[in-house]
Amino acid sequence: MNKEDNEVYFLGKNKPKQHNKRIYLYTLILLAILGISGWIYYKSTIKKTDNTEILQTVSIHPKKTILKRPRFDKDKDITAFYSWIAQNLKYPKGLENKDVKIVIKFTVNTAGKLEKFQILESPKEKAFEQAVISLLKESPQWAPAELTDGTKVNMEFTLPVSFKPEK
Repeated sequence: MNKEDNEVYFLGKNKPKQHNKRIYLYTLILLAILGISGWIYYKSTIKKTDNTEILQTVSIHPKKTILKRPRFDKDKDITAFYSWIAQNLKYPKGLENKDVKIVIKFTVNTAGKLEKFQILESPKEKAFEQAVISLLKESPQWAPAELTDGTKVNMEFTLPVSFKPEK
């Protein structure tokens, strides 16, 4: 007795559907292709990120590193700048009892002037930001940063400034 002899047929109906091995095979091939292409995409994304990081590292030129950092008041170090800030910074009027912190980023340009002020952190009272920026604009001339080959370059600084009321 062979397998077809055991199958039941209904009048007017086709033979009952049997699972086709080809469908399973095609499905497996499709899943394998999707899996491999997903893996390749994942790896290519990682490589792009890695390439970006490598390019950032490669873009550092050891022969043109900063030889001289900017110098406050043309010949003083950064501690003199901090002292100048402490001596000259004034509380905004009416806000003398506030304990706040401002973080500002600025650039010492190739002419030795401070520019490109960007507030990174501040309280809601904008008067504190204005006090810090106004003072930095009055800063004495700086000697700009220089590369080892003597080229003057811009250099950014981030400066935290604390306003502390007297107790």
